[in-house]
Amino acid sequence: MRTLIDFTASRIKDWPRPRNQTSDFINELPVELQQQIRDLLGRLSLPENVSFEDLVWAVRQQQGVLSELDTAILFLDEWQKMYKKALLKKLK
Repeated sequence: MRTLIDFTASRIKDWPRPRNQTSDFINELPVELQQQIRDLLGRLSLPENVSFEDLVWAVRQQQGVLSELDTAILFLDEWQKMYKKALLKKLK
């Protein structure tokens, strides 16, 4: 296992990526969404300090029909990816 980890670290720049343990994106949301997100976190068995990326991953792992909130989270994730890509392109 150690060999695999060392090999991966040698091949992937900045791996493993540091994890933000103080994620506080919930408090940055409009008040009317904060409780909905907390309810979703409870349903997914996630802590309140979960990163947005980990929340997106958990939403993607669900089976069945997506709720409006699930859909909004996935939309925001895709929008964020496109925004970052456009920003990087602009900076080049």
